[in-house]
Amino acid sequence: MMENLNKNIYAMSDSAILGMLGECIHKVRLSRNITQQELSKKAGITRTTLIRIEKGVGGTLITLIQILRQLEQLQLLQSFENFQQVSPLMLAKIEENLRKRASRKNNKSDYKSDW
Repeated sequence: MMENLNKNIYAMSDSAILGMLGECIHKVRLSRNITQQELSKKAGITRTTLIRIEKGVGGTLITLIQILRQLEQLQLLQSFENFQQVSPLMLAKIEENLRKRASRKNNKSDYKSDW
């Protein structure tokens, strides 16, 4: 698996990336001593589908999520989480527009007296 980490993933073909994902799933499954039949049943997919994914032949995104969930590997997807970051310039503009003080309204009714 270390040899996969040294590869430039952008230079890999789609089928090579699928193969890498399948190999990773296969290794995690074996390290947890789970059979293909057990994992496919827990994930709600057929064993044939799991075999195809482990071979890197294909599958759907929902199937990948189901497999990763059962292998307790969903943290692999956290890098897809999109955090909206505010640039320092935008933050300065936002802070500039914030009120710094409360002001009193200049209504004539405020200055009336009861006399």
